Amino acid sequence: MNITRKWKRFMAVGCTHGHLVDQSLLKQVLAFKQRWKPHTCIALGDHIDLACLRAGAMGTADDAADPEGDLNDGLNFISRFEPSVYLLGNHENRLFTLMESPRAIVSALACRIYAQITDRAKEIRCEVVPYSFQNGWRQYGDCLFGHGYMINEQAVRDHAEAVCHGSAQKVVIAHLHRVTQAEGRNRA
Repeated sequence: MNITRKWKRFMAVGCTHGHLVDQSLLKQVLAFKQRWKPHTCIALGDHIDLACLRAGAMGTADDAADPEGDLNDGLNFISRFEPSVYLLGNHENRLFTLMESPRAIVSALACRIYAQITDRAKEIRCEVVPYSFQNGWRQYGDCLFGHGYMINEQAVRDHAEAVCHGSAQKVVIAHLHRVTQAEGRNRA
């Protein structure tokens, strides 16, 4: 088979979790990006942790987590990584529920944080994709990229079997916080 096109390089990063990111690893990730020179960068979500806004945070250490520092660290990473697409994860997805909160302060904070995410994305010409099992994916080559939704021993395989159709044969997800490769079972 003759290859008639040049290969395209991509880089996908997810689950940096804002203020929780290991700064030395973050420097290595960004240094790798400089050396690799990817054609496409994909943010796989959970770049802001939002622990103080999680259900059940009240009265725990998460209740005192600084949302401003968390947001600033997450947005700083997005600015430096410069993705063309930001696939929101389950942590950013909390904002959509909280925007409807009957507590005005919570609703206002969630709206402000989401506005800052979308404003930063516009500055770097980045598409923001809502967290959705059906529509929260973007295809590059024969691979679908998304944050991920399932957590189980065979989650990568199960994602591929659930969402890959047509020319898409593989998935890249971040939700599991581990590197995993799996083959989908034959659908025939």
